[in-house]
Amino acid sequence: MENVLVGAKGWHHDNWRGSYYPDDLPEDWTLDFYSNQFYCVLVEQSLWMDWNTEEIEEIAENLADENFLFTFQLKTAQGGSQLQKIKDILGVLFHSVLVYEGINIALYQRLEVEVTKKLVKADETVEYAGFPMLELDLAMLNIAEQKEQLLAFKESLPNEEIGGLIYITNTEENQTLIAKKIIDFQVLTQLLGL
Repeated sequence: MENVLVGAKGWHHDNWRGSYYPDDLPEDWTLDFYSNQFYCVLVEQSLWMDWNTEEIEEIAENLADENFLFTFQLKTAQGGSQLQKIKDILGVLFHSVLVYEGINIALYQRLEVEVTKKLVKADETVEYAGFPMLELDLAMLNIAEQKEQLLAFKESLPNEEIGGLIYITNTEENQTLIAKKIIDFQVLTQLLGL
């Protein structure tokens, strides 16, 4: 794996059918397909809160031999027992949690995974504390700005040994993630030596 991994916020995107996922790919194979291109995924709280034991076991079984990482988003202070169940089943696939402002991270540090806290400052800039992680909306950035963000992220890393995770998101309503843009961004990270 690379030092900095790029993934998407979720792997279920309707517009990926036919443009990224083959039209005839069964829905329950999409994560396997996704894991062939990307090594990490950010899972929204609204999704993982509804996972049942069978779904978690199926994910663990399908990705057992993969170098793949899950980050679980925490926008509200709910789901501690659900996260523990997911951690128990996924094991090393459960890499980290992204905790939003106002949530006590101590509750989630007991999971013995990497923890990143997202802070939104008064001027609406965003800072991350803890494990190096970044969310980017590619629709809002041209290629020069993407390069600038990547180089700044590289500079923020504690050392060459410790990598980081970058998740591509969309912040604007009616915007959809485009897999090709994420793949192009992933190539840019590699070209920049990340």
